[in-house]
Amino acid sequence: MISLVIQENILRNDISLLTKEQLSTILGNNPKKAKKEDAIEELLQQMLDNEVLIKKIYNDFQSTLAMLPTQLEEYLNITVNERKRWTENKKLPVIEQRSFKKWGKVNYYPVYNRYLVYQITEEQIQNWRKEDEQVKTQNRLKGLEKAKETKAINDNIREDFKKEWKSLIVKWKKVNPSIAATYQLSYWCMWVSRWAKEYQLKAANSISVQKSKEYKQRSNELYQLKNKAIKMLLLSPYKSIGFYQPKNNNKVNFHMCDCHYKLWVIEREESLDYLDKWEFLRLHQKEIKECSKCIYEVNEDYYSLFYLAIESNDIPDFRFSFHTPYTVGKDFFPNSKSLKKVEHQEQDGMFRFGRPLFDKEKIIYREKDVLKCFENAMNEFSLYFLNN
Repeated sequence: MISLVIQENILRNDISLLTKEQLSTILGNNPKKAKKEDAIEELLQQMLDNEVLIKKIYNDFQSTLAMLPTQLEEYLNITVNERKRWTENKKLPVIEQRSFKKWGKVNYYPVYNRYLVYQITEEQIQNWRKEDEQVKTQNRLKGLEKAKETKAINDNIREDFKKEWKSLIVKWKKVNPSIAATYQLSYWCMWVSRWAKEYQLKAANSISVQKSKEYKQRSNELYQLKNKAIKMLLLSPYKSIGFYQPKNNNKVNFHMCDCHYKLWVIEREESLDYLDKWEFLRLHQKEIKECSKCIYEVNEDYYSLFYLAIESNDIPDFRFSFHTPYTVGKDFFPNSKSLKKVEHQEQDGMFRFGRPLFDKEKIIYREKDVLKCFENAMNEFSLYFLNN
């Protein structure tokens, strides 16, 4: 009698996966004389009433008859995630891991014991799903408990910081209330700037165009708050101002007309070394500047920065410094020519000036807390320097 699990049409499809030589080995005939179709039908007839033979063939030719992941998902009517999860939990019978190459990388995937997969019942699958739901519920409860513990720890960290911060403010005010107001605004301006850099980094790394726009907009809003505070700090007597001017401080906007572009192509082909557009500009700068169809614009001091430091000898343990791009600060800083030149140790990439927050800092300096303290600091600073 045919297997109660494996139907005749399934058996026929499965044994058709065997090679002609494998079929001949099972049947004991000459592979050169037998046709594969005939061998399939002959073997099928032998298997229909022989459960032992069925099991033996599936066992002897496990690799050839292995079930691929997509075939298993279709047969058991399960999702990809369920297959992966139950494979990891060893509920699904894996024979071996196979590999394939994609974009130069070797990827692995499991193949399954076809015979044992056929033994899996719908009742088993439903039980596995119930077990998964129970695990999800347990993990959710553990996550909630962990979140409560983490929140309690973070709340304590923030409370400790608030106590230390209030104590520090009291010490500053005892020395000089106006210095305390200046230092407070400087301190929270620094954290606003770091949140602005944080969103700038998120915008650069986001794979979502919409999210990138949102992060960039938020970064710009926070930088505007920083600039507002910088304008106020320029009124403080505890400031010192400088101007940082790198070697290549100008930005050149250069676009060739058709005539000069063709000339560049010709010279580039004739050049022994690759002639880029900037080297071409250097060689033909005078005529390109005089060309009415070429675009040649120079934004002077585009990469230069205004430098603002806040410090006082009365409270020498603290010093704050800020950099403002020339294009932003030229409207509210003194004329750059009247300022002393300062040097600066540049870093790489987008962190040349300022940085985003470290993960631990985000516990204490939450954005909403920083903005609240920043607003209070601006109001207190205004009492000393804007309302007189």
